Amino acid sequence: MSAKSMGQSVAKGSAILLVANLMVKIIGAMFKIPLQHLIGDEGMGYFNAAYNIYSGLFVVATAGLPVAVSKMVSESMVQGALRETKRIYHTAYAIFLVIGILGSGALFLFADKWAATTKFANSNIAVMAIAPSILFVSIMSVYRGFFQGMSNMIPTAISEVVEASGKLIIGYVLAYLLLNRGLHIAASGAVLGVTAGSLMSLIILAVIHAKKKKSIYENIDDTAQPAPVGTILKKLLMIAIPVTISASVFTLTNMIDTVLIGRNLDSIKHLISESPVVLYGRYTSKAVVLYNMPPTLVMSLCLALVPAIARAFVVKDTKTVRVTTTQSLKAAYVFALPCAVGLGTLASPILKILFKTDDAALLLQLIAPAVVFVSMVLVTNSILQATGNVLVPVANIFVGGIAKVVINYVLVSNPAININGAPIGTTVCYFIYMFLNLIYIKKITKADIGINFWIKPLLAAVVMGTVAYFVYGVLNGVLGDSFMFTLVNFVIAGGCSGIAYLLTLLTFGGVSREDILSFPKGEKIAEILAKIKLLRG
Repeated sequence: MSAKSMGQSVAKGSAILLVANLMVKIIGAMFKIPLQHLIGDEGMGYFNAAYNIYSGLFVVATAGLPVAVSKMVSESMVQGALRETKRIYHTAYAIFLVIGILGSGALFLFADKWAATTKFANSNIAVMAIAPSILFVSIMSVYRGFFQGMSNMIPTAISEVVEASGKLIIGYVLAYLLLNRGLHIAASGAVLGVTAGSLMSLIILAVIHAKKKKSIYENIDDTAQPAPVGTILKKLLMIAIPVTISASVFTLTNMIDTVLIGRNLDSIKHLISESPVVLYGRYTSKAVVLYNMPPTLVMSLCLALVPAIARAFVVKDTKTVRVTTTQSLKAAYVFALPCAVGLGTLASPILKILFKTDDAALLLQLIAPAVVFVSMVLVTNSILQATGNVLVPVANIFVGGIAKVVINYVLVSNPAININGAPIGTTVCYFIYMFLNLIYIKKITKADIGINFWIKPLLAAVVMGTVAYFVYGVLNGVLGDSFMFTLVNFVIAGGCSGIAYLLTLLTFGGVSREDILSFPKGEKIAEILAKIKLLRG
């Protein structure tokens, strides 16, 4: 496959998942923002205490094997080894089934101990409610990895939308119905919606697989001998274990982080004006929710990237690896920068519009730079995994994770800083992680990530932030800060700053014609930009 066709394949897969993830983000906002209004910071504290422990076990259970399945299926398909593809699927399914059962059982049985450890009392019921999701998501990951390995992103996209929709409808309805039973019970109802959504998604994927498997294997060569199950299992684990360790190190730091935040806030609760669970809920349900949105969309690129670069790497197509790596890194950087600047510069109006209060403005400003670092980490991890360098992120996240834990331990226990220490730790952690990953990426792929790669988009982002700050400030001073005028001021300031970013980026040559051509409908976009003299080269 040529560099151009590879780029088109990545772009098509990314576009499909991008649309799906946009829908998921919209649905997620329709769930979490009204939910926050319904159960408040305290209720969201219980919700996120449960969700974070679930996320921890979820990553441990499913981080590595989907990547391994995707990579191995991609390699076997390009070699025409359909019997081996089939055996990879069945082997992975058996592994995931066992992992899912063990994960769900552990989460359910030790729910009380988790609540006691974090000092967030009454979160145990919510933890029990989300426990079955580990089993459902584990099996779901087999299907997603299988289809992604064939560069078919549609089943993943459909399942993600179904999962988010189920969470929205069932979770919010249950929270509303259980509200009079207490905030911790209402939060548990919302968490149960996550479980229901994952079950619905699993059913959809199973149906799609059942319908497609006949056509997938119709040209199977019965005489070709697949690798033994033991060999496949060994290869799956050789790829999956380092990836899982990498993800688990960060997940472990997040879990320790949650414990440290809870315990450190509890230790100074007599010196601060609000309860620990309220502060934790404010941070996780407002600042973290908004900061998580852009990197989640970058995952669309990552899921398409692994099989694409893996194929090029197997056939030793170094040019395709280098070009695809450079374009993917630039796409993530150019997308994440304005998101980070927008969240930081316009934190107060964003929070007022969504939550009718800007009490988390400083938290959002402190964590906004991490949007860039996280986005780059996601892409660099995918590239390292696709090129077989699965151990590199393990060491790098370990370094970043230690920095995060230490910073949070020191800052959160300081009454003058308290919860504001958490986003600082996250930002520093991801910067270190990104920096170390990029050193290896440059060495392995020879990607073109010199000074111009960083400076030109950064200059455009500075112009954007300046425009956003002054336009919003002027409008706010003239029109006032009522809800309606806050919304109007934000839309105008956001629109002006977004246009300023694009114009400055194109004028400075921050993106090239080749970069544009790698996007969906890139030829048409390049043609339009060339006509209005905004595209160089």
